[in-house]
Amino acid sequence: MLLAGVALLTGCPTPNMYTTPRTLPPGEVQQTFSADTWGRNVPRGQRGSSDPVVLPTIPTYTIRLGVAERAELGIRLAQGGTLPGAEMKLQLVRGSVDLAILPRIEATLDPFTNRKDSLQGLVYLYAPMLLGLNVSENLTLVTGGGLLYGGGGIDRSSSSTDKQASYFAPVGGMASFTFGVDVRTGKGFAVHPEISVLRHLKDDAILTMAGVGFTFGHAVSYADVR
Repeated sequence: MLLAGVALLTGCPTPNMYTTPRTLPPGEVQQTFSADTWGRNVPRGQRGSSDPVVLPTIPTYTIRLGVAERAELGIRLAQGGTLPGAEMKLQLVRGSVDLAILPRIEATLDPFTNRKDSLQGLVYLYAPMLLGLNVSENLTLVTGGGLLYGGGGIDRSSSSTDKQASYFAPVGGMASFTFGVDVRTGKGFAVHPEISVLRHLKDDAILTMAGVGFTFGHAVSYADVR
C-alpha cells in the first residue's frame, strides 16, 4: 500500500505521447485519456542498483488543438493533474512517412505534502522526434526518442519512502525511446498502446512506462495514404 501511494504522487516523467506525428487542422480538437504503469530496474553491479519495481500511476488527460498548418498545441494533466504540462507538435514531413518534433514541459510542486523537505518540485523538459509509418488509413506505427532532462530539489538521504519516490522522479539527463501503434477504429476514435524506455545518464537506472491511450475528437485525415 505504501508503494502504491508513492507511485501515485511521485512526479515521475511521462514520456508516452499517445499521438502520431500528423497534426490537427487549425481549430480542430482531440482529447486523450491514458492509463500507464511505471517500472524501474538497475542491473545488479551497476550504479544505483536496486530490486525491480513496477507501479501504476493515476490516468493522464491531454487535450490538443490545431493552431496553424502543421502546428498543434497540447495541454496535459498527467497523473491525475499532479504533473501538469504543455507541448507543441510541429510536423516537418507528411506522406507515407510522417515526421514531427514534440517539445514538452511538465512540472510539479511538492506532491509530498507531508514531507515538504523531501521533494520541493520538479521540471521536466523533453523534445523528442516522432516518426510515423502510415501502414494504412487506419493504422500507424509510431516510434521516437530524444533527450529528457529533469531538474528540481530532491532529498535522497531521508526516509525509505522518499528514496523510493526519487527512483521515479529522477533529476538529470535521460535518453528515451518510444514505440506505439495508433489504431483508428472509427470516425473520431483511436486506440494507442505505447511503451517508452528511459535510460538515466547518471545512475544507469532504466525506467519503463507502458500504457494505452484512448483518443476522441476530430479524426485526422490519412486519405493520402495508399
